[in-house]
Amino acid sequence: MWTTDIGRYGASNYGLLKVIFEVNLKLFDQHSSKKLLFVLRDYDSRIQFENIKTMIDKDLKQIWTEIYKPEKYANSRPEDFFSFEFFMMPHKIFQPEEFVTKANELKARFSQTATDTLYLQSDADQNIPIDGLPVFIDQTWAVIRQQKELNLPGQREMVANYRCNEIKEEAVSRVKPRLDALKLESDRQVLEHFGESCAAIM
Repeated sequence: MWTTDIGRYGASNYGLLKVIFEVNLKLFDQHSSKKLLFVLRDYDSRIQFENIKTMIDKDLKQIWTEIYKPEKYANSRPEDFFSFEFFMMPHKIFQPEEFVTKANELKARFSQTATDTLYLQSDADQNIPIDGLPVFIDQTWAVIRQQKELNLPGQREMVANYRCNEIKEEAVSRVKPRLDALKLESDRQVLEHFGESCAAIM
């Protein structure tokens, strides 16, 4: 999330976090904690990290009080099921070298050999035999697809919107010279056949 968006529900994607909290309690075993990594963009080192962490902690607790929880988890806290970590990224424009350094540092943690790895934390209770892995993955995705809270169609819609915008930009670029010429001509005088010219471009 952008550091400047902390505390703003929509901009900070707190809606997604709420879904993660609820679906985790509903679908998954709670015998081990899940790690949530917050990558904070454009962090200003003049701001005390503890102040930012306090703000996010407060938001997390507020979201937790608002979600639906099974009865057995009614008095639980988010820390009972998740471990939270924060990674600060310098400003990409004003501190480009520091930004790249930190990005590479984060990238290195997605490796099994890293001492503070973020790569598939081991879990002895989830020791899946290699020949059973395809079935395990299929079953996991089947459960995910059945959950309307995860809004997978929304993700497809997002991809479709992105692709449609690409097509739109491509189409506009093809007729831009004609649009520019029409605008220039219409700035000079009233055009009797303006509607027909627009229709032809469309």
